[in-house]
Amino acid sequence: MYSLVSIIIPVYNVASYVADCLDSLRCQTYKEIEIIVVDDGSIDGSEAICDDIAKRDNRISVYHLSNSGVAKARNFGMDKANGKYFVFVDSDDRVAEDFIERAVLAIQNAEYVSSAFQTISEENKTSNIDYMSDFSDTVVCSEYLKKMSEYQAGAYWGANWGKLFRADIIKKHKIRFEPEVGFAEDYRFNIEYLRYVNTVSLIHDPVYYY
Repeated sequence: MYSLVSIIIPVYNVASYVADCLDSLRCQTYKEIEIIVVDDGSIDGSEAICDDIAKRDNRISVYHLSNSGVAKARNFGMDKANGKYFVFVDSDDRVAEDFIERAVLAIQNAEYVSSAFQTISEENKTSNIDYMSDFSDTVVCSEYLKKMSEYQAGAYWGANWGKLFRADIIKKHKIRFEPEVGFAEDYRFNIEYLRYVNTVSLIHDPVYYY
């Protein structure tokens, strides 16, 4: 039996992107998913786009909050999530159609999955980034953290997107995003989570599109 994956998406004023984001998730080869959209008080039409797409896919739940920041939106999404695994996706990004399938397979040998990704500029220029290319598909967490400390683009590896988390670890240790932190709240969440991780699985193909 497949395990449910909860995909949590905070949304705020991304009307030009959010439909593509949701469509990339609806087309996943791994079907046991729930998509939790947390609209953080959008005023540009993003909220209506999300509602409309949810009418066409019963795996999508949309919640509308007053604007209070991405940390509270993600925490709200986790509170609503029922999955064995959590995935965080930014609403102006997309994912490969096999991202969830490959991540679930990878986490069978670990407690955390981190994937390579592709950056896409406004001019549609692309660049593939795999900062763990010199490691095999699994690595002990201490080696992962050592590598990350040497990597300059901390905003990338410290981000929550492109990762798969075990819900039981998050719940057991009460790991939350900190609303009072104005910068790098996702980095702090990751570091706290990695305290309880022994092994990290890596996906070396760019399956997340930033």
